[in-house]
Amino acid sequence: EFGKLGHNAVVCWGSSPPPSLSALARETEQLVVAHIYEGPFKIDSDAGKLLPYVLDWTGLYVNTRRGCDLEYFGNAFPFEHNAALVRACAGMREKYIPEFTAPDGWRHYVAVIVQDRSDQSFAFAEAGQMSPAELVRLAAAEHPDLAVKIIVSATGDPSDEIESALRQELGAEFTDRIEFIPEDERFHVLVAAKAVFTVNSPLASAAVLARRPVTVFAPCFYAGWGLTEDRGTVLRRNRQLGLD
Repeated sequence: EFGKLGHNAVVCWGSSPPPSLSALARETEQLVVAHIYEGPFKIDSDAGKLLPYVLDWTGLYVNTRRGCDLEYFGNAFPFEHNAALVRACAGMREKYIPEFTAPDGWRHYVAVIVQDRSDQSFAFAEAGQMSPAELVRLAAAEHPDLAVKIIVSATGDPSDEIESALRQELGAEFTDRIEFIPEDERFHVLVAAKAVFTVNSPLASAAVLARRPVTVFAPCFYAGWGLTEDRGTVLRRNRQLGLD
């Protein structure tokens, strides 16, 4: 694909292009920018390692202010005429993301993903209307008999700061009910949860693929397709999708 474009394509790594690239893009209408960004989640399990990356010619899947290749793909791709691709995707999902059909005792908890502005999906959505404590309280109230496992989606030191502030804000009534999950256990916790709550973290897409009930409160790339409970407006969706 890059070869076809000659010298008119630029590869950009990360969530935003450098100022020099933005200036160059304004000067020429023929400059094509290909964004490469980390996939929504990483898997390290008995089935092997999966370290996904997304190549996007339109935008960034974490930027819900505009469209992206994944969004256009979901809206328009003729899945019904591409059985081989559907089978390949199903095979990958079955290999890396098990479907948990065991008794409820195996997953007697609700998972809550809390975010701050270092989470790019949260920052782009400007989804600051719900604080981490409010999200945890809401999930706990809707599942009063379940423990609450909290995943902090933040970059660097802020994750420790968020945990400390959240423990203090939730107070003593939640001391015995909440548990903060280390990074290397996130995936396993999400795909086995009774339910998952998040503002719009990409991490929750793993739970969607594992057929767990996921509730979101702001736009994200996996919301609006009929796979999640959406408690916020999700624009630019014209199709209902299924995992099969």
